[in-house]
Amino acid sequence: MLRPEPGPCPTKIKRCLQKKRKLKGKTTMSDDFELRREDEMEFFALPYLFEPEYTEEEIRQMDESAAATHTSQASGRQRSNETWWCTCGKCQPLPTEEESQCCHDWTISIPPLESIIESAGETLFTSRCITQQNGFPPLLSNSVLEVFFSLPKINWRRRPSQYRLVAYRIVLEWMLKGERLGRRNRRVLPSCVVSAIRLSYPSPSGQYVGFREAEEAFGLL
Repeated sequence: MLRPEPGPCPTKIKRCLQKKRKLKGKTTMSDDFELRREDEMEFFALPYLFEPEYTEEEIRQMDESAAATHTSQASGRQRSNETWWCTCGKCQPLPTEEESQCCHDWTISIPPLESIIESAGETLFTSRCITQQNGFPPLLSNSVLEVFFSLPKINWRRRPSQYRLVAYRIVLEWMLKGERLGRRNRRVLPSCVVSAIRLSYPSPSGQYVGFREAEEAFGLL
C-alpha cells in the first residue's frame, strides 16, 4: 500500500534555521539542546514507523474476523449450533463458531450476490442466498463433478465423500472469480453452501468431519 508523501518536517525547517544562526555565530547551547530534544520526540512519536505493512488479503481476513467477533459480542450469543446469525435463510446449524457464517458474512461472495440482482432484472431482497444464483446448481451436477474424478489423490471408493470434496473446491473457485488465495490461506465456506453440497451428496452415516473435509479438498486441485 502506498503511503502519502509527508509534508515538510518542522524539525528539519528549524534545523535549517539553526544552521543559519550558527553561520552567523548566534547559536547557543540552549538552541542545540532544544533541537536534540525535538529530534528525540519526533522519533518516539512514530513507534510503528518501521512496522511491516499488511497485504490486502491479510486486511480482508482481519476485517472478516473482526466483523464476526463484533456480531457475536453485540448479540451476546454464540453462533455454533445456532442459526440466528443467518441472513440468507439457507444456513444450517454447525458445531463450530468458525463454520457458522452466512454467505452475506463472506466478503468473497459479494460479487456473485451482486450479479444475482443484475441478472434478475427485478428488485430482490438483500437476503437472497448465493446458492440461489443461477450459476450455483450446475456446479453440483454429477456431470460437472465427474470431470475431476481422474485426480489421483482422492479415494474414489467413497462416492458421496468424493463428490463433496470436488464440489467444495469447484464452488470455492467459482466464488473467487479468478482471485487467488495464496499459499497457507484458507477459507471456511458459508454454512448455506456447505449445507447445499451435503444435501446433494449426503453421507450414508450422517456424520461429517466439518471444515477438515473442505480443507482437504482445497489441496487437491
